[in-house]
Parts: sequence; structure tokens; C-alpha cells
Amino acid sequence: MARTELTVNSIKGSYPGDISDGDLDISFEAGDDTDGNYFTSTGREIVMATNTGSSSNTITITSSNDPYLRDADISSYSISADSYMAIGPLQRTGWANGSGQVNIDVGAADIEIAIVRIPVQVSR
Repeated sequence: MARTELTVNSIKGSYPGDISDGDLDISFEAGDDTDGNYFTSTGREIVMATNTGSSSNTITITSSNDPYLRDADISSYSISADSYMAIGPLQRTGWANGSGQVNIDVGAADIEIAIVRIPVQVSR
């Protein structure tokens, strides 16, 4: 089966203008523990995950070879019950595969994932 695409949360930058209810919310979604997940990378994404289960569960984020043929998967990182983890931003080089996607696998659907895209900051 095909991996399930994760929704990317785009957050507001330093000078967001008017803020309405819900504008700053981040949505988590259950990881697909059968087929895995992915998101399309711009190089400005932070991966956040929480374990809603009652025991430890794992998350794996698959890297890709960089120009020097190095890779550094985050393999079976254990998240304790009712805990969170975050890493990033994950650069495209070294993380995105040939399709521009970063693959994520979870050990159980109790792992919920949020992908947060940092906005481009414009200097004035």
C-alpha cells in the first residue's frame, strides 16, 4: 500500500498581523502504523510527535544520502506515554528522498504526528 501523506501546519511568522481564534493552532494526526507516512519537504519543517498511549511507542524518520553519501536515520526513537518529541527543521539534503518526501514510520497508531513548516522570514 502507499504511504499516507501528513498535513503540514503552516505557522505564522514574527509579525503575523491580526490573529483570529484557531490561527495559531497545530493539528496532530494519528500515524499510519501499517503503511507509514510522509510529507513533502521544503527544508523548513519541524517534526513533532506525541504518544497518546499508555506505554512507550516508537517513531522512525528515514534520512537520505547527502552529497557525501552519509545518512542518519532516526530509528525506533522511543516516546514515553503522554510525552512529546520534536526535531528540525529537517533540511531537504539528507532527509528528503528523490521525490522530495520525508518518510516516517510509527510503531503504533498511538503516535500522533504534527509537521510544522516554519515561514520564510523577510528582512526589512
